[in-house]
Amino acid sequence: MMEPLDKVILDALLERLTETQKYSDELYGYRDNLPEYRIFKRMLYADYIDSNGDLIKNSLLNRPLSVDKGLSYDSFVELRLHTGLLYLPSQMDELRKDEIEEVLYKVIEDIYDNQIHIVSARMIIDETMIQSMYKEIADRFKILDLKE
Repeated sequence: MMEPLDKVILDALLERLTETQKYSDELYGYRDNLPEYRIFKRMLYADYIDSNGDLIKNSLLNRPLSVDKGLSYDSFVELRLHTGLLYLPSQMDELRKDEIEEVLYKVIEDIYDNQIHIVSARMIIDETMIQSMYKEIADRFKILDLKE
């Protein structure tokens, strides 16, 4: 059975990057300006009660047309991982089960002009986004020749 791409890449990175101090920030995440491949757009899914009183389950919430681009909706769903590559796998495991705390439900409801009442909400990162990130890492460090 073939090893997952993230394991192959991270094993190769560890071998290559530990040989030099040049990439220690990449490994341990000391710098503030870590690469852009750690930026994700998460998808916001929710169970909510709509204005008719109906329970809508597992709905993908997109930006309402009434929301101005200057508001913080993008920052709410955008995720910036400021971590070293060593800690990336465990962080990805956590993010795959990222439930939103109830204190943020009001923020979501406000974005939707209080037309909905959130019952539960969660952020989802598509697995293809994660694999794409690992491919970018592999390309950046010339680890694998990945052909599609």
